[in-house]
Amino acid sequence: MKNIIAALFFLISFLSFSQKTKTLDQNVYLLEKDIMYNDYLTDSIRVKKIDLLLKDLKFTDFEKKDLFIQYAKSFKTITSHENDDVNVIDALDDLIWISENCDTTNSSQTILYLGCVLQINRILSKNDAFELALKFTKNGLDLIERRKLFSYMWINEFYNDYGVNLSYLQRYEESIKTLEKALVYTDKEDYSTKSSIEHNITLNLYYLGKIEKSLDHQKLSCAYMDKITNFEKYPDLLITYASSVSLLAYIYYQTKHFDEAKKSGLKARLAYEKAGEYDSGSYPYLFALINIAIKNKNQEEIKNTLQEIKTIVKKVKTNKYLFYNLLSKSYASIKDTALEKKYLQEAYNIYQLENSKIISNLQGFNSKLQSQKIKFLKSKQDLQELNYKKSNQLFFVFIGLLFIVIIALIYFSRVKRRLLESKNVIASTEIQKNEYKAQLVEKEIKEKQELVSRLASHIKLKQETETAFLKKIKELKRNKNNNIEAVISELQVKMMNLLQIDQGFQYGQEVDEINQDKKETLKHKHPELSDKEVQFCMYLLLNLSTKEISSLTNQSPGAVRVYKNNIKNKLIKDNEIDLTSYLKQINEPNGY
Repeated sequence: MKNIIAALFFLISFLSFSQKTKTLDQNVYLLEKDIMYNDYLTDSIRVKKIDLLLKDLKFTDFEKKDLFIQYAKSFKTITSHENDDVNVIDALDDLIWISENCDTTNSSQTILYLGCVLQINRILSKNDAFELALKFTKNGLDLIERRKLFSYMWINEFYNDYGVNLSYLQRYEESIKTLEKALVYTDKEDYSTKSSIEHNITLNLYYLGKIEKSLDHQKLSCAYMDKITNFEKYPDLLITYASSVSLLAYIYYQTKHFDEAKKSGLKARLAYEKAGEYDSGSYPYLFALINIAIKNKNQEEIKNTLQEIKTIVKKVKTNKYLFYNLLSKSYASIKDTALEKKYLQEAYNIYQLENSKIISNLQGFNSKLQSQKIKFLKSKQDLQELNYKKSNQLFFVFIGLLFIVIIALIYFSRVKRRLLESKNVIASTEIQKNEYKAQLVEKEIKEKQELVSRLASHIKLKQETETAFLKKIKELKRNKNNNIEAVISELQVKMMNLLQIDQGFQYGQEVDEINQDKKETLKHKHPELSDKEVQFCMYLLLNLSTKEISSLTNQSPGAVRVYKNNIKNKLIKDNEIDLTSYLKQINEPNGY
């Protein structure tokens, strides 16, 4: 009888413990499956569902309930304040704190930890902090693979997000392998996720130059979206579909399938109009449509598409510079120089503004991460000290005053060790912070130089076109018809004026502004160089060819080569060293 009662008591205790664990599992599953990753929900419905869930939690009791409530509230904050950087960074702080307090040896808390990691990754990735995001996602994947948690419901999301972060960091081959794993762990009828993963594989293949393969994968991505019934009713899914078809239109155009490109572009336009929302995903189909219109010389379509781009650019919230850049290129194609320059300047201004915002967010993330780490170490230290004091009290009660000296020595030894550990952690954090700063500076410099190179290419293209046009006019001028000669003379005067305007473009001023540090370094190393010679060296540092420099300075290529050789003789004794390589080494931190 006693054995039966004991067995029943053990069974009831086990079921009670299992129910607590199951309840946390169920709540995490409910929040993630029915709210977080449900593509069919709008943000307002998500917030209402979270409020209902939080209301129900008042009447339930399970392990780590407080952590889960904070987890749900954090996601509500992210959803409600998506474009409010301050609130989103606060939510990031909470998510990191929750993940630090999860016991990953416990299966239920492991699920909560993995959910936090996914949300942390999403916030960081959305703000272009891909290096930081990669570290968090890698920690989650390491835990999944180490513990073989391949039945976890969102394992495909981990592989997909990890692959996307690798892609942004230009590790394309590695990204494709990771995304292929994501496909393996995706349910065969989860068409939305499969489409998204195929879309990401497409981008990696495109960046690797494998355009035909990328076309096959993007076709597959759109085919998966076509299998979803009635997705037009759901704005988020409609935006995803529109972005997918938009990229397909772009790749069709790149592979010279112009009819298919136009069909896909019109489908993307219709989908965006139904959704009533736009993002940087709108850019590819607009690129295809405007270029096809220009290619076909269809003035009505050119006018309508340009107006469409100008309307959309007012609605998008991020990456506006892409649309201004597209307007600039479009006006360049139809030879409207004034509007080309105007929108190129707008693209540059918006890019600078958005880039400064990203840097500010990254600094905020770094600050929050460092603050959270210090807070966690302090709470851990306080807990250790509390446990230590309790053990000391028991020790004094049972052992007596004989061991007071020994305890004091042990205490000070531990304090000293903790102090050393804290110093090491702070030093390590500072090193990481400096690395992030260096990466940001390097990225900004590279992007500025790319923009200047594009400006130079625009100027070169116009000058070559104008020169060819003048040459043609001279040929026509040989005609003995007096009326034709008068017309041509008038055109020649106008073209000469246009050339003088282009030659007066303040390109040197743009180079000075972006490369001021490099100029100062070069002047410091070689004070014997004149300002004109220093300016010439800046062109070489921008990797401009002899022909491009000739076009910019209105000198013959032969004169440019002689000028370059004179500078080289002044700076370098060894004829085997290339002048451009020498200049780049000067501007390296440990250069000449």
